[in-house]
Amino acid sequence: MCRLLQVPTSGYYDWRHRPLSKFAQDNRRLVKRVKALHDLSDGVHRSPRIWDDLRYEGKTCSLNRVARLMKEHGLQGIPAARK
Repeated sequence: MCRLLQVPTSGYYDWRHRPLSKFAQDNRRLVKRVKALHDLSDGVHRSPRIWDDLRYEGKTCSLNRVARLMKEHGLQGIPAARK
């Protein structure tokens, strides 16, 4: 695979054993909390409401980041009925 991609094998093994970046670690922590909040709402809340709850707890992140993480992990809320 390394020959095909023209990547040195030492670089590949260095990459495999490299620790997660700070952003990736923060995403993991954030996803755990998002899943917990989503479960508390019985799967009803969507990303804007979960984002509000996270901000209320003092966590700083953007709405788009919460929406992206929810989409990546298959979390969906139930949209409000149209009037």
